[in-house]
Amino acid sequence: MRETGKAWPDPGGPVAPPQSHGIADRLMVDTPAWWRDYAHAGDLYTDCRGDSGEHKTAIYKAVMGTRVFTGPDSLLSQVVEIVARPVPETIALYRAIIDAGLFFGGRTGPHVNYSIEPAIDYLRSL
Repeated sequence: MRETGKAWPDPGGPVAPPQSHGIADRLMVDTPAWWRDYAHAGDLYTDCRGDSGEHKTAIYKAVMGTRVFTGPDSLLSQVVEIVARPVPETIALYRAIIDAGLFFGGRTGPHVNYSIEPAIDYLRSL
């Protein structure tokens, strides 16, 4: 549910790019300054962006069993987009599939190598 552009770095991996957000279809809004979302580039769950991110969110919604056929980035909306814009949306779909394959083929590396130290240091500083 990470809001677009709200990511804190940690030594476990490179921080997700500013145009990325979490994989959920309902993202945080106006994230308070004290809230820390750590997000790595390449983490399937925290680095969603562009058209391929929409396809990842549609799959997330199906896996979670919520709003599968309704709302933005649902499976139905992605099918409609593929029909309306077959070339760019098919490319985005394949990109999402490749990203997922690399992510799981790499044993979810960008998702499991977070360091807890920055969060602990931040909490201790309060």
